[in-house]
Amino acid sequence: MRKWERDVIEAIRAEGATDVSIVSGGKHPKITGLYRGQRFSRAMPGTPGDGARSLRHTVSNTVRAMRRAAGEDTARK
Repeated sequence: MRKWERDVIEAIRAEGATDVSIVSGGKHPKITGLYRGQRFSRAMPGTPGDGARSLRHTVSNTVRAMRRAAGEDTARK
């Protein structure tokens, strides 16, 4: 596992997710896990091409997806 993948997994776990993993397959790898009993899945870039900005977006998009799956984040901005 690459360092940036570990960094993303750690950041998602810090938000309260469990059973977090990166699953290969398809066009892009997916980060999956459980958040408050709800399964979430989010496609992520195959490489950290844009550096730290891309990783921040991956983490923030995944956090929003897992909150939405748990019914916490229903408002759209």
